[in-house]
Amino acid sequence: MPYQNNQGFKESYVISKYLEDPLLIGGKKFDLRIYVLVTGYRPLKVYLYELGFCRFCVEKYNNDFEQRDNMFIHLTNVAIAKQAVNYNDKHGGKWTIQNLKFYLEQTCGKTITEKCFDDINNIIYISLKAV
Repeated sequence: MPYQNNQGFKESYVISKYLEDPLLIGGKKFDLRIYVLVTGYRPLKVYLYELGFCRFCVEKYNNDFEQRDNMFIHLTNVAIAKQAVNYNDKHGGKWTIQNLKFYLEQTCGKTITEKCFDDINNIIYISLKAV
């Protein structure tokens, strides 16, 4: 969203809202890394790479105000995570999408898991249509 500062220069900002109650696995936040290849827009032709993954934070999530600056409970980036004392070099705090789906099916049920990933695919499709 463009904004003109008091010196007359235009600046851009991204506004986001922090999720107060995120989905946690093992008490940790995670994000998804899903890779999409677009080979055409008219018609829209998209390939979804099956071997995406999710990456976990190093420390368990805590919503206390004092913990807002603790990068290890909020960010999943490897560059940040490997600075933590309890970082796991062996697996780097990540699961394959297939492992995530299996976990969600066992804890939430197959129907909810399928709907979740259908919704994710729909978000990808709608986002690409907007381009």
